[in-house]
Amino acid sequence: MIMPGMMGMTLFTVDLTALMSLMGHLIYGVILGLVAVRVLKSQA
Repeated sequence: MIMPGMMGMTLFTVDLTALMSLMGHLIYGVILGLVAVRVLKSQA
């Protein structure tokens, strides 16, 4: 939020681009979490 604010962009806008970005980050986080759990369980 700091970088868009410094660039003069509006904050907390909800449009299609923001929603797609949010979905991409959520999917990435879920996949990363599943991989981390699997790796950590295989090491234990």
